[in-house]
Amino acid sequence: MKLHRLTRRDLLKQLAAVTGAAAAAPLPSVALPKGKQSATDQIILGKTGIKMSRLGMGTGSRGGRVQEALGEDGLCQLVKTAFDKGVTYFDCAKNYRTYKWMGKALGQLPRKDLFVLSKVWGTPDDPMLAIEEQLQNYQTDYLDCILCHCAKLSTWTSDRERVMEAMVKAREQGKVRSVGVSCHTLDALEVAARAEWVEVNLVRVNPQGHHTDRLHGANKKDPSPGIEPVMKEIAVMKKNGHGIIGMKLIGNGDFTEAEEREKAIRFAMSNAAVEAATIGFKNAAEIDEAIRRIDRALAAA
Repeated sequence: MKLHRLTRRDLLKQLAAVTGAAAAAPLPSVALPKGKQSATDQIILGKTGIKMSRLGMGTGSRGGRVQEALGEDGLCQLVKTAFDKGVTYFDCAKNYRTYKWMGKALGQLPRKDLFVLSKVWGTPDDPMLAIEEQLQNYQTDYLDCILCHCAKLSTWTSDRERVMEAMVKAREQGKVRSVGVSCHTLDALEVAARAEWVEVNLVRVNPQGHHTDRLHGANKKDPSPGIEPVMKEIAVMKKNGHGIIGMKLIGNGDFTEAEEREKAIRFAMSNAAVEAATIGFKNAAEIDEAIRRIDRALAAA
């Protein structure tokens, strides 16, 4: 498949037009429902106009090893359990160990009720083909969101230009509904917050600053810079109308103490800019706990 080559200016114009159209179109109110708010509320993500549950299920904990340990049938059952509890957002990626099972897992659910997010890692030789392969794997005609995965350099918008072009083309063809990026350094995050074409940001958030973004090349043994630099960029994203999804709320699964999980979830849910969050689960009890903690946090906010 030959990909039509866009100039940088054409790419930015197209993506800016997409964002502008979304902003101009009449959307359901982004205000939260009156009365009790819940982890399973259907919220509107940024200016995309797309509905999703506030709480999402991650399928890539520690590269997917956590969910892979459940086996194919176990993962499928857990996805069904999450859906039955009101979770409609499922966070996937080709480089997760669970990728091979997600078509079956998602196929048991009504597609129209789901928000399926996936990611493109690096710079594949044929980015459009990489997107097509994911559609086939998930057994779907479209993805609700697709991201440039794990951006680390401040140059990622030029380094991944071909991937971004493919995402634009896929959106034009109705194969994806929104585009964005997941960042793993402050360098990349600063660029993402200000990029006109970014519609969705997947951001590492917890008040402990554990596994959150720091400058590229920083020694991981050095003390964390804390969450303040990340929250500064999240404020910029919000101002620019980006959809913002929090990840790593449980510190990459390292928050084994209940008090730490409570603190992290309360922090994320008390910030109106963080519209949704993805958490990797390995059993139904963890889903129930996350829902309870998010519900309490929303009630207290």
